[in-house]
Order: sequence, then structure tokens, then C-alpha cells
Amino acid sequence: NNINILYVHFMQSHFYKKSNLIFIKKLLLNALPLGISVFIGSYLTNLPRIYVEKYLGLEQLAYFGAMSYMAIGFFQLLLPIQIILRPRLAKLLKQHKWNEFIKYLNVSIFSTIIFGSILISIFYLIGDYVLIKVYNENYTSYLNILLLLMLGQIILTSSGYLNIAVQTFHIFKLQLLVSVFLLFIVFLIGPTLIKTFNMN
Repeated sequence: NNINILYVHFMQSHFYKKSNLIFIKKLLLNALPLGISVFIGSYLTNLPRIYVEKYLGLEQLAYFGAMSYMAIGFFQLLLPIQIILRPRLAKLLKQHKWNEFIKYLNVSIFSTIIFGSILISIFYLIGDYVLIKVYNENYTSYLNILLLLMLGQIILTSSGYLNIAVQTFHIFKLQLLVSVFLLFIVFLIGPTLIKTFNMN
């Protein structure tokens, strides 16, 4: 029957070769930590919104979401750096050019810090005006949240470059440990900070 035909085909195919099975097993073992890290990273991105809704309510969540989207939107301008950095670091790693490897990494992080600092300075000076033009006067009360979110984006974007460096070395288990540690920290202090400092 068809099942027997498929079984014979599978047994005789190149896919069933022991070397291929070992390769697939190795691929899955390497990909699993990276996949879990990506999942944790996505969860961490949404965790503050979950806490805000739980402890402060839907209205505050709406304001927090608007501030988050604005902060994240500005830092999307730095996305080309990540796109360029990944293949460049991989190439330098193969060539064992460690000084240039560290140089590109440092320049990327420094550029993010400079960009973020300028952005925070601008919004510190004229943030109220921008929020009124983009949204309305009610949002000006949350300018401090926007500034804190921009500071957080500096840290997250810079850590993203470090993650790219770790992935270049294929140290996926280390990345998983860091992701689990960050998740633990957010679980531990997130609710306390939100309930203590509120959004005002």
C-alpha cells in the first residue's frame, strides 16, 4: 500500500543516511536555544504592557502604548545598522580580525547612544509641543514615560548588537541564559516598579 511505498522510499532516500540524521540533530540542538531566546525576547517586549493593563488599567495602557510606539518608531531608523552589522561581523570573525570586529561593535553601540541622547534632549526641550501636534494635550502628562522608554530603547538596541555578536560566535546557549536571566529580572521587579512609580 501507499504507506509501505513511502516507508521504502524514506529508507532508501539520502535523507535517511546516518550523516544527514546527525546533521539534522545537531541543527535542531543549535536552533532550539536560539528559538527559545527569540520567544523570550518577544514576550519581554509585551510584558510591560501586560503589567500596565493589570495594575493601572486600560486607559493607562492606551497612553503607554502610544508612548511605546513613538519611542520604538524613532529607533527603527537604526535598523539598517543591524542589517549591515550581522554579515560584516561574520566576515571579520572568519578572517580573525578581532580588532575590527570590536571596532564595528563599539561604533554601532556608540552611534545608538549618540542618536538616543540627541533624541531625548530634543524631546526634553520640545516634547510637549510634539505630543500636542501628534496626539493632544492629554499626552503631555506622559512625557516622562516617553523619555524613559527612549532610554530603554538605547539599552535594548545596544544589547541587540551584542546579541548579534554572540550569534556570530554561535554561542546560542549563552544567549538563552541571558534571556532567561532578563526574564527573571523583569518578573521580579516589573510589577513593583509599575505599582510604586505609576505613570505620572
